[in-house]
Amino acid sequence: KKMRYYAEMEQEIKEEKIDTSISKLYLRCGYTAFRIKFDSGMYYGNKALDHSKKIGFKKGMADAYYLIGLCYQYKGDYYNNNFFGEKALAIYESINQEQKVYDCYTIIGNGFTSIGNLEKGLEYHFKSLKGREKMKDTSGIGLSLMNIGRAYRLQNEYKKAVEYYSQSLSIGRKQKNYRSVANCLNN
Repeated sequence: KKMRYYAEMEQEIKEEKIDTSISKLYLRCGYTAFRIKFDSGMYYGNKALDHSKKIGFKKGMADAYYLIGLCYQYKGDYYNNNFFGEKALAIYESINQEQKVYDCYTIIGNGFTSIGNLEKGLEYHFKSLKGREKMKDTSGIGLSLMNIGRAYRLQNEYKKAVEYYSQSLSIGRKQKNYRSVANCLNN
């Protein structure tokens, strides 16, 4: 079934006439594939990146860098996660994609936290939190609070960790976001 889906997507890409749509289709394939196998997500992310560069589609380039960085994050390669996250961030900032900037802060913050640079991780997570509060992005606020709690937990600052986890847990419960609730309770 999944192979048929990819074959259909590849056919749709071949038939597509609008250049930016080709990049978007590769990205859609990448996000779908990444949930199954990270390397497949990177494969389509790189195809989207190559095509976006060829046509000068900045948002497509940034989206591809972000997807590739996310794949590296899930593979546990936090140095490449940050490398591609920073590339995406620079483009998103240049084209005023505010929400995407905060998404980049999140994956970069996760990367720094995971390699043990907790101060830098917190710096990025607080930037993400501030921006998401400005946008009134409740789900994003909950995610940022949880990431801040994780960084404080790793620093053995348990009171602060509980404070941020509790705030995130409250948001998750209000939104009936059971994955978020489970993550908070698991930490």
